[in-house]
Amino acid sequence: MSRIFRSLLGVVVVLPAPVAVTVDGCAVGYAWRQLDVSVHQAALSIKNTGTETLKGWTLRFTLPASQKILMVKGASLESPSGSVVAHDIVVNAVVEPGGTVAVSYQATGAGGLASDFSVNGLPCT
Repeated sequence: MSRIFRSLLGVVVVLPAPVAVTVDGCAVGYAWRQLDVSVHQAALSIKNTGTETLKGWTLRFTLPASQKILMVKGASLESPSGSVVAHDIVVNAVVEPGGTVAVSYQATGAGGLASDFSVNGLPCT
């Protein structure tokens, strides 16, 4: 269905009907275990739940204030504490729909839940 508008000069302008836009998404699995009093390890699985292939990704999430990432596997780290930013590495940059990427890290502090996960600016479930 189209929307038709008439201007004061009698010109008819036809605008296309709104098109539904598919919003791609992600899901993040998160598990952690305490290695000793001051260090814990976390494993994340990032799943592309959308319909489009991801060609490069940036993962963002928030760590509790007492935690700082010491080392990461499966991503390059831009910021290690607070609002964490991690980017793909060459071997896992492309994620097909339904595909999953694994990222793990070791961090200081007692384990606790990271929060506010997003990939390429889209919130994850």
